[in-house]
Amino acid sequence: MNRQQFLEAFDRSAIEPGTFDHPAHVRVVWSALQEASLLEAMARVRDGLHRLVRKFGAEGKYHDTITCALVLLIHERAVAHPCATWAEFAGQNPDLLEWNDGALLAPYYKQDTLSSDLARQAFVLPDFLPAHAVAPQGAVA
Repeated sequence: MNRQQFLEAFDRSAIEPGTFDHPAHVRVVWSALQEASLLEAMARVRDGLHRLVRKFGAEGKYHDTITCALVLLIHERAVAHPCATWAEFAGQNPDLLEWNDGALLAPYYKQDTLSSDLARQAFVLPDFLPAHAVAPQGAVA
């Protein structure tokens, strides 16, 4: 299925529960970012996930902080190293495809933060600034 077909299936909630794993989440985000701005892609992914969890009867699985943090992380990677295809992006970013109980977000968030009801319901800013982040010139780090 090409990028457009995959996104259309996502938008229509025409995805089977057993097939929408973590790599599929990443693919949806990357695909949406290829067609729209960061904020438009974020809205599309959030709306689509809300529809999917309602369809699957799994409303409790949606987590807004994880969703938004992943969109931001994938966006950063896609801008830093643009790829023409999903296969190329996936090949260059294998760490994004592994969830491993949230290890991907461990450099940014305490487990208690991600486990909170607030983080499930609304985007919560990260607890940590990763070592690779650089403070703007003149800012106090």
